[in-house]
Amino acid sequence: MHNIQSLEQNMHRLKNNGAFFFIRRTFIVLSFTIFSVFFSITTLNCHGSIPQNLLLRHYNDVAFPAAHNAQSNVASSVCNQDLPVSEQLKRGIRALKVHVWYDRDAMGNSVAYVCHGMTKDFLSKSYLDHVADKVPRLFRSFARDVLKQMEPLNTIIREACNTAYGLENARGTIQFPHCIFDPAQRRFVDFLTDIANFMQKNPNEIVTLILEDHTNNLQRLADDLSSVGLNRYAHSQDKNRPWPTLAQMIEQNKRLVLFVHAEVPLVFDQYPWLHNLWDFAWDTEWAFDSASDLQCEKGDCMPKRGELAFATRHQEPCNKIFIVHHFVTENIGGSKAAAKKVNKRACLHNRLKKLAERAGHIPNIIQVDFFQYPNNDLFDVVKQINREYFR
Repeated sequence: MHNIQSLEQNMHRLKNNGAFFFIRRTFIVLSFTIFSVFFSITTLNCHGSIPQNLLLRHYNDVAFPAAHNAQSNVASSVCNQDLPVSEQLKRGIRALKVHVWYDRDAMGNSVAYVCHGMTKDFLSKSYLDHVADKVPRLFRSFARDVLKQMEPLNTIIREACNTAYGLENARGTIQFPHCIFDPAQRRFVDFLTDIANFMQKNPNEIVTLILEDHTNNLQRLADDLSSVGLNRYAHSQDKNRPWPTLAQMIEQNKRLVLFVHAEVPLVFDQYPWLHNLWDFAWDTEWAFDSASDLQCEKGDCMPKRGELAFATRHQEPCNKIFIVHHFVTENIGGSKAAAKKVNKRACLHNRLKKLAERAGHIPNIIQVDFFQYPNNDLFDVVKQINREYFR
């Protein structure tokens, strides 16, 4: 009883001299501050796939699961994936590499498409030789004799195509059908709409888009990106500054990183949110014919492209990007059978570990074909790489 009376007397004194109100106000402010910090951190990650331990890392200190030729996702001789882009993003892919070509729409207009396209160089080759290569070896000699008799027809077809479509970079009387072999061909703006919808519905996700451009028209790319509203999400990276952290990109709502590499030099000054890929990145070899080739360090050259970025990767501002190609090419498209082998946890992790040690840099964009095979191992390996390597 005495203690209670003493406490009441002390509280009364505090109230009288104002200290009580000061302590209470301080407690409320501290509580609110702690709650705000906790809320901001959990909000960044409450709906996203980004682990909290990665939020404070710079963009180029993080590994991202990537879909190689994400646009070619309908069964064909040129496909590299078998799920639509919207589903790829839903399942956890956070970087997409796509090809952009001009082709004709239903009205005959020249429009930008995403597809696994072909160049006019194809016209200079003998179609009949390609046919012979597909004949079983036992009958190949006989087939070549037959096809040799048909060579004049091959010449007529080639000359007619050259006249219609033009030679090399020269324009012909009609638009060359770059996307003719890819049943997954889509208008570029339709593809971008899928990206925009994902960005809008997932405000805590960061997406990287690598455009292998064959249109040589940067303004056209920028216009299409802006037409679906992706420019408002696009991050602009200064070549002389470090990348922001993932948390900063989310907070600023600049969550889309756009890289472009083209067949000819392009002027990027007018579009600071479109980045010349080789200003920032280097990559590995990509022409692998078998699963065993991926384990051969002698043939796994690095850098394949982006020599300057590779040479300066450890120099300030240390903002370079490491792109790894991890897939087997079969004719033109990918090999699902090979993907089921090379995408396995042990195979993928072992190669990434060797490459990271050789480069002294975490692999950032890990491109694979048919990413969900064999058991979505890609995502577990990326998480492991992010735990193991940090500059």
